[in-house]
Amino acid sequence: MAPSDNDVLYAQVASINPAGGHLGVWKTTNGGASWTMVSGPSGPSGCDGAGQQSWYNQILAVDPNNPDALYMGTIDQFRSTNGGTSFTNVSCGYAGGNDLHVDQHALAYVGGSSSVLLVGNDGGIYVTLNADEANVNSVVFNQLNDTVSTIEFYSGDITNNFAYAAQPGVNAGAQDNGSSTYVWTTGVPGPAMWQLRRGGDGMFARIEQKAGLRWYQESQNGNLYVSTTGAGGSYGNATGAWSGDTRSFVFPYEMDKFDCPGAICDHMIAGSYRVWETVLGAVPASSWYINSPNLTKGTLGNRSFINQLSYAPSTNTTAIVGTNDGNVQIGYALGQGVANTAIWVNVTGNNTVLPNRPVLDVAMDPENANIGYAAVGGFNQNTPTTPGHVFRVECSGLNCSSFTWADKSGNLPNIPADSIIVNPNIPEQVFVGTDWGLYYTNDINATTPVWEHFTAGLPAIMIWDMAVDRDGTTLAVFTRSRGAYVWPLPHGYEAEMTSSSSLEDAPGMVVTHQFTVTNLTLDDSYTLAVDGATWPTTLLTTSPITIPASTSSVVSVQVEIPADATLAQADAFDLVVTSVNDPTLILTAVGTTTATGTAGVSTPNAQNNSAEVGTTLTYTLQVTNTGTVTDTFALMVGSSVYTVTSSANWVGPLGPGASGTVEIYVTVGNAISDTVAVTFTSTFDPTVITNVTLTTTAIFPPPPPTFYPVYLPVIVRP
Repeated sequence: MAPSDNDVLYAQVASINPAGGHLGVWKTTNGGASWTMVSGPSGPSGCDGAGQQSWYNQILAVDPNNPDALYMGTIDQFRSTNGGTSFTNVSCGYAGGNDLHVDQHALAYVGGSSSVLLVGNDGGIYVTLNADEANVNSVVFNQLNDTVSTIEFYSGDITNNFAYAAQPGVNAGAQDNGSSTYVWTTGVPGPAMWQLRRGGDGMFARIEQKAGLRWYQESQNGNLYVSTTGAGGSYGNATGAWSGDTRSFVFPYEMDKFDCPGAICDHMIAGSYRVWETVLGAVPASSWYINSPNLTKGTLGNRSFINQLSYAPSTNTTAIVGTNDGNVQIGYALGQGVANTAIWVNVTGNNTVLPNRPVLDVAMDPENANIGYAAVGGFNQNTPTTPGHVFRVECSGLNCSSFTWADKSGNLPNIPADSIIVNPNIPEQVFVGTDWGLYYTNDINATTPVWEHFTAGLPAIMIWDMAVDRDGTTLAVFTRSRGAYVWPLPHGYEAEMTSSSSLEDAPGMVVTHQFTVTNLTLDDSYTLAVDGATWPTTLLTTSPITIPASTSSVVSVQVEIPADATLAQADAFDLVVTSVNDPTLILTAVGTTTATGTAGVSTPNAQNNSAEVGTTLTYTLQVTNTGTVTDTFALMVGSSVYTVTSSANWVGPLGPGASGTVEIYVTVGNAISDTVAVTFTSTFDPTVITNVTLTTTAIFPPPPPTFYPVYLPVIVRP
C-alpha cells in the first residue's frame, strides 16, 4: 500500500508454471475494487532478472511520498519509478554487484523518508541513504550486521557438558553463509564471531558427544562432511549414496548421542524418502547403507521426502521419522550394520488425528521409546478437521502393534511448529520452536498442556532446530535471522531459599522473619514447617504454598520476644520447605531472634534521717527506668548495724520512663548511727547498677536524774 495514497496497492505474484518464477505485478488505484497487471515476467530487467525463487523471496515497499515509486525484492532488489510498469535491477547480486547480498525478504522505508530504506535478506540487514537516487547505479547499500545478529541458521549442535566444559563449542549451518564453528577457550560461552569452515548453504550440523573430535557439516542436498580432529580440522567427505534419491534441499541426518556405550557415538541415520544408516559415524562415507523402504506417501512428487528423524534417547535401535507429506513412522531393530534389517511401522493412522500437513520435526521421550512427538507445519485452516501443531503418539505391543495419537497443542498459537525436543532430565518438559519463537510446557502429560512463550533474552523468531548436549546441561536453539542461543536446562524440580534471617528487638516485641523461596524449574508446591523454637513462634504463610516456575514467594514467620528476655538472649527456629512433587527436595533455613535494647535506672543518691533508738524509720525510694526496654530492678540491701528490711525485693516491671517506689525499713539500734547501701540491678542487663545510701542517726533519751542524800540536823526537844 502506498502511504501517500491508500487507494494505491501493489501485489507481487509468483508463477506456478514454471514453478517459482516471477509472474508479475498487479496494481489497484481504487482501494482493491479492481486490479490491473502492470508488468509481467519480463518486467524486472537490467543486469539480471527476477530468477526462479519467488516462492522464497518476494517483497514490495512503496515510497512513502510517491505512490508510483517502489522497490521490489526477488533474488535481487529492483526499483520502479513508473507505478510498476517496469523495474530495474539495483543490486546485481550475481552480475557484478558487491554491496547487497542476494535473496531479499524485507523492505521498510524509515521515518517517512524517500531516501532511507532498510533491506533484509539472507546476508542480514542493509540500509541505503539514497534510495531515491535518479541513477539506480548510484544507489549504495551498507551492511548493519556488525552490531545485530542476523545469521539464518538451519541447524546446529553443541559439545557435551556444554555448561561446565573447559572449552565448550558450537557447530551450525546457515542459509547462504556456510557452516561455522566456535570454541570458547576460556570456558565461558558468550557472544562470538563464528569461524567459517565450509561455504555454500550450511545445513544440518552435529558434534560427536563422547570424544568430541568428530564435527559434521553439510551443504545443500545432503553433501555431508566430517572433521575427525575437532572443530578446526580438515573436513573430509561423509556423503552417502543418496544423490539419486528424492530428498530435501535441507537434507536431515541425526546422530545417536545418548545410547552409545563405546568410546564414541557412531550410529547415525539420514533421510531422503527412505532412511540411510551407518554404525561407523560415516567414516568412511561408504559405510552408509539403506535401512528402510519408502516412508513417504509419495503424494507431493519431488516434495515427498523426510523432513526430520530422531533416535530414541533410551535406545539407538529405535528411531522416529516425519515426512513432508504428513507421515510419521517408527523404526525398530536399527544398528545391525546390515541393509534393510530395520522394521518400520507406519503410525500415521491415516491422518485421522495427526494432520495431513508437513511434519517438520520429530522426537522421542528420553526414557520411554514407546512415546514419540511430532511438530506439524502449516495452519489449521489447511486441515480444518484435524487442527493442531504438536502431537504425541503412544505405542503398545511388540514393535508398536497398536498406537494412539493425542493432540498436545493446548494454547499454542496457530502457527507452524518447526522443531521439538524433550528435556532429557524432565520428560514432562517439552520445548517447541515455532515461527514466533520458543514455547515450552512443564506438563506434556496434561490432557490440554499449557504452553508458555519463552521470551527471556530470546527473540520471537523462527526456530528450525534445537539441540541438547549428552549430559543434558544446556538447550541450544538455532534461529532464522537472529543467531543461536543457549539456556541451562533444569534438572528435575529445583528451588532455592534464603538461608537465614536474623532480627533483634526489645523484650515483649514481635518480629517477622521473611524468607524468599525461588522455584528454579517447574511449577511446584511446597509444604512449610517451623521447628526448634523456644519462644512463641508462628508460621504466617499458609502451607502448602504454590510457586510457578521461575518465580519467587516470601514465607513469613513471626516470633514474640518474651517480656522477661535479657540482653543478647536469643532463640532460633528451623524453617523446613519440602517440594510436593519431589519430596526429596528439602530446603532449610534458620531464623534467629535476639533481645536487644539499653538498660538504665535512676534513684535518689542518698537519704539521711534520725530517730530514737528502737524506732523504725521508713525510707521511700523512687526508682525510674531510664532505659529503652521494659525492665525490672532487683533490690539488695547491703550490710548494716541496724536492722534493715524492704517492702519488696524488686521494683517493676517498669516501661521506659516509668517510675516505681519501694520502702526501706530501718530500726534504729544502740549505735550512734548506721549507713546502709541499697543496690538496684537491671534484670535485663545486670551490668546496669545504681546505689542509694541511707544514713540513720540514733537519738538517745536524756539520762534519768541523779538523787543525792541530804542530811538534815536532828533537833531533839528536851
